[in-house]
Amino acid sequence: MKIKLPYIDENEPAILKENSKALVGALLAEPIDEEEILSLVLQREQKVNDYLQQEDVEEFAKNEYKTNQELTEIITALRDQKKKEIVNFLRSRKAATKYTRKGR
Repeated sequence: MKIKLPYIDENEPAILKENSKALVGALLAEPIDEEEILSLVLQREQKVNDYLQQEDVEEFAKNEYKTNQELTEIITALRDQKKKEIVNFLRSRKAATKYTRKGR
């Protein structure tokens, strides 16, 4: 599956830059490690919440909202792909079972 990478603002706060690089790396990895992506997203959420407590953040909030929307789209697409893979596997298994029963 081709992954569209999330928007990362060049003026992103320093506390998020490392997380952003790690998140992009995890999205580009083959195979994708869903647990690592979840961990990075949760870390990002905590870092954003911490940052929002400290700074005047209107511009940051606008950019982070855009990033979060794109991450949501990416994760939703990954979830949908996994669902299709599971359905295809189950259909194949059912067909194989049916085929082997006919052969007996």
